Amino acid sequence: MRLNISSDTIELEIKPFVLQVDPLQFQEEIKYLHSHMKSGKILPHVEGIYFKSNVEPLTFHADYESKQKILQMAANMGMGQEAFLVTTQLS
Repeated sequence: MRLNISSDTIELEIKPFVLQVDPLQFQEEIKYLHSHMKSGKILPHVEGIYFKSNVEPLTFHADYESKQKILQMAANMGMGQEAFLVTTQLS
């Protein structure tokens, strides 16, 4: 999950997940969330509601030295390896 807050906007980026609540009990809240979504979907699920986002897994293998370099660079910037790789890729 990534959270960015500015003076007039809260931007939340999530991985897909199921929220185990009764959709009928939270209809207004679900409508509110849906009306403010930029991308993704809110879908019914047997265990609650499914938040489907446009975040996709990316898996790859690297040699030990490359991974250690990434970990060190991420630590130097005060972030984890996933956040480092995503922000570096988007820059």
